[in-house]
Amino acid sequence: MESFGHRVLLYGCGGGFDIFNAFFLYRELKRRGHEVHLANYSFTDDLYRYTANDAMVVAIRGDEARTNKNASYFPEADLARHTGQPVYAVRLHGPQRLVPELQALCDRLAIDTLVLVDGGHDGVIFGDETEWGSPLEDTCSVIVATQLQVPSKFLVCISAPTEQMDWKSFAERTDTLCTHWVPTEDIDEYEVLLDSSHARSIPNECLLACLRGVPAEHYKNPRLKERLFDNPIEDWPPIMDETAWHYFVSLSTLVSASPYY
Repeated sequence: MESFGHRVLLYGCGGGFDIFNAFFLYRELKRRGHEVHLANYSFTDDLYRYTANDAMVVAIRGDEARTNKNASYFPEADLARHTGQPVYAVRLHGPQRLVPELQALCDRLAIDTLVLVDGGHDGVIFGDETEWGSPLEDTCSVIVATQLQVPSKFLVCISAPTEQMDWKSFAERTDTLCTHWVPTEDIDEYEVLLDSSHARSIPNECLLACLRGVPAEHYKNPRLKERLFDNPIEDWPPIMDETAWHYFVSLSTLVSASPYY
């Protein structure tokens, strides 16, 4: 974080609740005096209803009327309501559509540091992994980010062990590629955020359990049971010390080191 500039855009790069994984980083950067903005590659339905045109980037402020399609799944609105600032929902399109609008957003906000936030570690792939998660959205975001004209660009992986994809390979590679940070504050507020959300996120709930120090008891979590009700306990995501680690890697370092990219 010492390498970050003053105006930071935290961008949930894999869709869904990835931007929730940025919560502790968001709070810490604000404490350090950074201007922090939030965006998320979005799985939310009916985003077109909140923009007057065919914009790829839609500013969500948390007070939008929900539709039948997004009544129970609208993480950008849940987070915007909690933080009191807009979350920019980025519609699910490829680089040709996204690059110009995300560049315009970065220019308008005078962003000097872009941080892709990965709930898991789908973004840090090399192409020779024995198991993959769901890397389509994450890798699309990395490709888009490499084309944006922003002075500093990073990827941070959070709740990485919950991905259940070639963890050993990731852990070995991060020894040389990444630095890491572990949050120690804002845990109560984070739980309030998860409680107030209309939907549930496995990586975020596992992160909370890790920070609470109850990894062996996480299977009793009623919010996780909503998502994992038909999975036997032995198939639930593991919780380790590393679940709380925030792994930071320079985007240029990742792209130059990975044969996949």
